[in-house]
Amino acid sequence: MYFGGDGAENTSPFCSLDRQLDNLAVGDVVLVATETSHRNSWPLGRIVETYPNKKGFLRRARVRTKSAVYESPVDKLCLLVEGGSSSRENTDTKI
Repeated sequence: MYFGGDGAENTSPFCSLDRQLDNLAVGDVVLVATETSHRNSWPLGRIVETYPNKKGFLRRARVRTKSAVYESPVDKLCLLVEGGSSSRENTDTKI
């Protein structure tokens, strides 16, 4: 896919399943992939808790959306925005 030299060539129109799955953290904004709905209707949420396995690799996460709280495997989550310290300072932003 070519976007023209505007710096958008590293963006993807959908989730990349070949990415590292242990890069998610509390505060990250994600899409929760569901098999029963189309990609454009996946709920948007924020990770509130992570669950690593015995070896320390992240396998599940609890995600708060506008209408519910999901516990989902990380391979069903699509990272949109990393929740860095600058986004955590703004506490009045709600999803």
